[in-house]
Amino acid sequence: MLRKLLTSKKNMPKVIAIDRDMSLMKAVENVFPESYAMNCYFHVQTNVKQRCILDCKYPLGKKDGKEVKPRDVVKKIMRAWKAMVEQPTQELYANALVEFQDECSDFPLFLNYVMTTLKEVKGKIVRA
Repeated sequence: MLRKLLTSKKNMPKVIAIDRDMSLMKAVENVFPESYAMNCYFHVQTNVKQRCILDCKYPLGKKDGKEVKPRDVVKKIMRAWKAMVEQPTQELYANALVEFQDECSDFPLFLNYVMTTLKEVKGKIVRA
């Protein structure tokens, strides 16, 4: 079946959802040059959450002398992430982006990762 698909250009997939794996992206580009590679929303969000878990920790588990649980920090940041990426308009997205950046202001390494990721996948995220 796949061999048959590859022999006819009219049957080539228009869109292929991928997980930002660089080797897979190159393979799609080479094997399916007529197809458009889109990043899977689930995988992008999973990667952002994993990076948040690693990067978003307060020294000694405290902020301003108050105990802060890492899972609470991750939940708060991921809520802001979801609110941002699910905005229906550019204007609402821009406002949510500012709120997200404020939530992440204590974690510049994580914020830089997210901003870089957003530049790379802007307009190329799909829910499959």
